[in-house]
Amino acid sequence: MAELGEKRLFLLDMDGTIYLDETLFPGTIPFLQGVRARGGRYLFLTNNSSKSVDAYVEKLARLGIEAAQEDFLTSVDALISACMAGAVCGDHCSPISDTTIMASAGAQCDHVNHVSTQLPYAVSCAVIAGISYLLAGVLAFAGAPGLIALPVGVALVLGFLFVVKGRIQNAA
Repeated sequence: MAELGEKRLFLLDMDGTIYLDETLFPGTIPFLQGVRARGGRYLFLTNNSSKSVDAYVEKLARLGIEAAQEDFLTSVDALISACMAGAVCGDHCSPISDTTIMASAGAQCDHVNHVSTQLPYAVSCAVIAGISYLLAGVLAFAGAPGLIALPVGVALVLGFLFVVKGRIQNAA
């Protein structure tokens, strides 16, 4: 149990972990107070996308837990992050992806050649998504809205496009 005191971030599922329906489990509030007293942070996780974060803030308040919107990570947040991080890279890096197969067939080019020409773009997008994802996590840990990372990601994509366009124009 000593290792638990060294942890600074706790990810806590809600229903069935800290409460059940409208009943808070014993020890939940002292645990949360202890985490904050040590300078730690906790995030409440939920895979229930049918309720808003505001509804969860209100529910926790009824149960005696003070929480703000930035204390939650929802399934929608995870979905957006996963799509940003993996969709482009996975589709363009995998030689067995239906998107890659259809694109190379539609362009009537060699499939392996198509995959290898897409790798630099897909990896660049994955790196940008990774930077944005990490920034969102750091911001959330610091108590700031993770959405601040979105304009940073957009700026990185635009910067990448500007560099690629310059290289193409210099090559021509």
